[in-house]
Amino acid sequence: ASSRAARPVRPTLTLVIGLGFLAYVHGTFAVFPVTIACVAYLLAKRTAGTRYATPAAWAYAVLVLVIKERGHRYMRFGSLLGSEFRWLDMYTGEYGWHAGLNLVVLRLVSFHLDLHWATLEKQRPSGAPKLQAPKHKPELQPEGCSAEYANRVVDALPLGEYSLANCLAHAFYVPLYLAGPTVTFNAFASQMARPQTAHRAGYVATYAIRLVCMVICLELGTHWSPCFALGASGAFVSTGPFEIGLLAYLTLNLMWFKFTIIWRFARLWALLDGVEVQENMVRGMNNNYSLVGFWKGWHRSFNRWLVRYIYVPLGGTSYRSLNVWVVFGFVAVWHDVEPKLLAWGGMNALFMSVEAAIVPWAARTQTPLVRMLREGPFWRHACAASGTSYILVLMVVNLTGYGVGIEGTMYFLQQLFSVQGLQVGLGTFAFLFSATMFMFAIREVDEGRAGRGRSREQKGQVNSKAVKDGAGGTSGADAKGGGGVDDDGESDGDGWRGDALIATVTLLTVAMGWLQSQ
Repeated sequence: ASSRAARPVRPTLTLVIGLGFLAYVHGTFAVFPVTIACVAYLLAKRTAGTRYATPAAWAYAVLVLVIKERGHRYMRFGSLLGSEFRWLDMYTGEYGWHAGLNLVVLRLVSFHLDLHWATLEKQRPSGAPKLQAPKHKPELQPEGCSAEYANRVVDALPLGEYSLANCLAHAFYVPLYLAGPTVTFNAFASQMARPQTAHRAGYVATYAIRLVCMVICLELGTHWSPCFALGASGAFVSTGPFEIGLLAYLTLNLMWFKFTIIWRFARLWALLDGVEVQENMVRGMNNNYSLVGFWKGWHRSFNRWLVRYIYVPLGGTSYRSLNVWVVFGFVAVWHDVEPKLLAWGGMNALFMSVEAAIVPWAARTQTPLVRMLREGPFWRHACAASGTSYILVLMVVNLTGYGVGIEGTMYFLQQLFSVQGLQVGLGTFAFLFSATMFMFAIREVDEGRAGRGRSREQKGQVNSKAVKDGAGGTSGADAKGGGGVDDDGESDGDGWRGDALIATVTLLTVAMGWLQSQ
């Protein structure tokens, strides 16, 4: 009875704090995102359970993104309400009100479609198959989050939980408002009623220590090698291929650090508030050799949002080659409408389509040459060469979108066709080939751990209370900050191992560049 009585207090308090924070960061202009969220709520309530729900959700999302890119400059109190209200335009706050709309859009779409699916579930005839995905087994921890969180995402809430207060509290939740990670409405609202129990104090303390260590590494890296300034200023054009290669590699590593620190700080803040969200960086940047694997580990919460609300509704793997173009097109426009991001999205979609076509073909084809290679002693080396090629593709794609842009990347590639550039390129390929073979060994260790987890499940050696509660505590791997298995058998990130690996590689690369300059 006491828990039911206290239940409405938490979302209301969260909402009040969120609106207060909004007033601080946006000033009087906070009224605009609140109005956008209220209209989204009314639209969701009006269309939920009908065939118009999904088109309405996406049409409104596109409209909000247009406002973010173009329309916000016309939304001034003086022009909308008359000159007597022009004084309100002076209180702009600390942060442009339109700058965070792309993240708000994700939350509003989540609210709209989660409400729609919950309404359809309520209307489902008795005996008909459920609309939601099956629950995750607690002993098979999904990637980047606990099984408890994964189940909260797919569990429809009572329709009364899809209220205006919960909608606004979710849209403007302070720890995640400015940068994410992204949390679905179902998972957020259920944690307003029942805070997460999967991550205990020991895990949170360890997570905080890891965050502090990463901040130190980023400070050292940017102090010794100002690669962001070199890329932005164009000063790299006066250097040779070796220095350009180091700059490109360092830029990507320090970019990983930057985003990881931002997202882990926000996640730590949410965990201290009793709200679990997905870990956004579940694998170190240097522990990837495929496009699919990389994007499953980079900005993981956004990846899962895209899968739930775009990829699966469009048909999932049945239309993978077409769906990736829609997904990456949305992602590029969602970030910013810029040529370099459109090029980034197109290259990602193209190379992911190629990977999705070639990998299954190479595993199944009976072509004599490929079959002979597959059954011979050098198949592992051929796979490593393929993985090395895709590491280079990843570097080019992400430098184009988030590093030096289209022109800078073209300059990088031109430098490779000099004599010194070819030497650097071949040396880089050999180094990354060895690193890919090392990654294969890491994956084999992870798969062995996954197999042991499944064996324990089959033998019935799972804690009965954990099975009953769905989240009676952290798994041993989770308590260590890494390990665990996704529902597709993939390792649950790198944990301390990944943090240490990328820190070591980054600082060694900085040292190499410093020695080269002496």
